[in-house]
Amino acid sequence: MRFLIFLLWLLHFLPLPVLGRIGNAVGWLMYYAIPKRRKIALINLRLCMPELSEAERVDIAKRHFMAYSRSILERSLIWWAPFERIHGLIDVVPAVPKAQMESGPTILFCPHFVCLDVGGVAARVMPLATIYAPQKNKAFDDLLRYGMIPELVGRLPVTVALDALDEKSLVRILKEPKNALTKQYTKLFGLEEVKITFDEGALTAIATKALKRGTGARGLRAILEEVLMDVMFDLPSREDVVEVKVTESCITNGTQPLLEISPVRRKKEA
Repeated sequence: MRFLIFLLWLLHFLPLPVLGRIGNAVGWLMYYAIPKRRKIALINLRLCMPELSEAERVDIAKRHFMAYSRSILERSLIWWAPFERIHGLIDVVPAVPKAQMESGPTILFCPHFVCLDVGGVAARVMPLATIYAPQKNKAFDDLLRYGMIPELVGRLPVTVALDALDEKSLVRILKEPKNALTKQYTKLFGLEEVKITFDEGALTAIATKALKRGTGARGLRAILEEVLMDVMFDLPSREDVVEVKVTESCITNGTQPLLEISPVRRKKEA
């Protein structure tokens, strides 16, 4: 780990274009060197962009790996480069007149892979508006500082009376809606030609755990992910699993889901 940090430190001396080319090369190698992550990325793209051809999805996945690798290497600039150099690399497009920024706060929209640290540097040299700066309204500032997300803060003026969800309602949420979690996992596992089943006792146990945590319907996915995460990561590299069974014990005792094995199963290519 120390050697990797030292190597990252050395990279911050390189010009940004050179650093970008190295990041692209490393990302291209990562795409082929980590088959499990590559397969997961392609599955996600197949689910989110079914209208694209397989070649187009592969191209997007490769560019994602390259952008991700490039963003990691570019952090060496953010962590160790002098402030003056970072300041010289910030370019606002289209250019905002200085008089306009000085007349009132300006909000900048940045690509996903731009570090938050870069935004912090920009805020030091430009009069930018940010949710991380102290707010003039004390109540609004407290809401932001104590973990209230901006999306929720924007909806606070709306007052609605709601009935609390009980165990039966949570079980129905798991099974009945068009995009119910059990149906989502059935579709996801189906991409690996694996069947997944949930015992009624397991669904009840999931609902009970969500009620105990006080998370309601939003906590159902987190509980399912805790149980299925290891299986989901192992499936792409296995050829023998035909069915995954989630039982009540998986939820209450933390045991692994039951796997039905068939050594002659044949999988479709990613």
